[in-house]
Amino acid sequence: EYYGGGTLRSRMEYSEVNNPDRPDYLPAPRLERGRAVNIDAVIGFLSVGGRLEIYKNMLHAMLSCESKKKRVVICDKPENTILWIAALTFALPLKNALHINFSTYVFDPALSSSRICGVVPDGTRYNADRRLHFTFDLLEGQSPVFDKDRDFYDFIDTALSFSYESLRDFHGFLCSGYQYEGADERIYPAYALYSMLSDGIGGITWEKLDQALRFADDFAVPAETVRIIRRLLDEDQALLRGNKDIFLRVMQYIAGHTGQLDEAMLRRFKELLVDKILSEFLDDHVSEGAFAELYQQINDICARGGFSAATELMQGAHREKLFGVMSQNIAAWKTAFLIRVISDHVKDQKLPASRFYIDTPLGQLYGGIVRAVYEQGRQNGFFAVSKILEAFSDDGTYLTNIGLTLEGILLDLPDGQREAASMWEYFRQIMRTSQAGRFDAAYAAFAGYRRYDQMLALCSLELSCAADQKTCSAIFEKHYRSFVLEYFDAGYCGNVLEAYYRSLLRYDGEDAYSAKAEVLQLLLSQGVNADFADE
Repeated sequence: EYYGGGTLRSRMEYSEVNNPDRPDYLPAPRLERGRAVNIDAVIGFLSVGGRLEIYKNMLHAMLSCESKKKRVVICDKPENTILWIAALTFALPLKNALHINFSTYVFDPALSSSRICGVVPDGTRYNADRRLHFTFDLLEGQSPVFDKDRDFYDFIDTALSFSYESLRDFHGFLCSGYQYEGADERIYPAYALYSMLSDGIGGITWEKLDQALRFADDFAVPAETVRIIRRLLDEDQALLRGNKDIFLRVMQYIAGHTGQLDEAMLRRFKELLVDKILSEFLDDHVSEGAFAELYQQINDICARGGFSAATELMQGAHREKLFGVMSQNIAAWKTAFLIRVISDHVKDQKLPASRFYIDTPLGQLYGGIVRAVYEQGRQNGFFAVSKILEAFSDDGTYLTNIGLTLEGILLDLPDGQREAASMWEYFRQIMRTSQAGRFDAAYAAFAGYRRYDQMLALCSLELSCAADQKTCSAIFEKHYRSFVLEYFDAGYCGNVLEAYYRSLLRYDGEDAYSAKAEVLQLLLSQGVNADFADE
């Protein structure tokens, strides 16, 4: 803009160059703008011939300088060179343009430190070698053509053809909300973000969205981050109806900034996630695999945001809508999902096991599912029961209490005794595989309800799984001290001693004999009458 002004000289007189005396110090400079370079002059210059298309390729080259390690070399008339350079810098906000160094004239471009070099063909070391530079030889009509970001360069085309104010608006967007001061390819995702916030997400691709949100993560100031999220939440219907991957990417971005959201925005975010789960779950055309993948992704997003998807689904109207499907003959995987939601909610909230009781809301919820699927057939019913047990396989206390609740539910069904027995058998399979060596929580829960039948079945299982006689005896001694003596019951004591004795029959040797003798001593000392005592 100061080109052609009084501050900058373009030549020296012969007498000045050859003056033998030291010249006077220059006066303090007074910045005076010239009249040759301004945005109107640039727009007029680019409107001639095919210059605008050349310019877009030149701008692409300049933004690629750092990544490609090549400078832009412009060979043209000197009066044109300054306008090309001006056009390149006017494309960026001032704070970004200040990072672009340029020279209107260099003798040897290969030795220049400037990103943009103006040259003339005569009297310099200029050559049109395109391996070292992005060379635009306008005198010879030769300039490179690149694959460019279509959206950004269409915008540049429009701005410099019809409305430079739109480009200034984009500059204002960058300057007011972002700490980006570069002059590189990151201007493309910056424009994608600007466009998305202006026009919505309707026409954006996942790739563009991802780049835009990465730019926001890298450069947006806190207040701008909140504005972006508020704008995205306003697009709730487009997000729900649109591309699933775009929905997930937006949710991931918001989840990374939940600490900056107020209560209302956080509530809208949670509702949007739940609405997506429900819309997919209630859609009869969605497959099990597709839904399972989506739910896991949303579950991960919720965890990143510091809350539980299952707990949100169990709230009020969401729960009613979710469990309303039980009135239909639904697929087995949907039943399994309902069970997962309830069970994850229990574990996420660390609810006490007493919340499982058959007369509690949770107990009734499980009961409603079990009864509904048993009406579709015994196989369906047992599938539901197995999924409930599996959901708590990692916690002995929960597993035992849900087993007791399921027993009460099953006993009310036709042939309930058989169903309850099958359930307990599966319960013990889970204990053997998932709770091996950690039966104490289950023993304690059963003892609290004086369910010695299940304690005995579990103890017998643990004894039968012992790898050797020493392990078998250690299991018995621990159980005897912790539970038989603590919750003394003569009948239970005799049954445990018999189970231990029957397990010892698998072993020979002096240690096994001594262990059997110890069983006899315990029978006598406790005054327990047992059929196997004579043996």
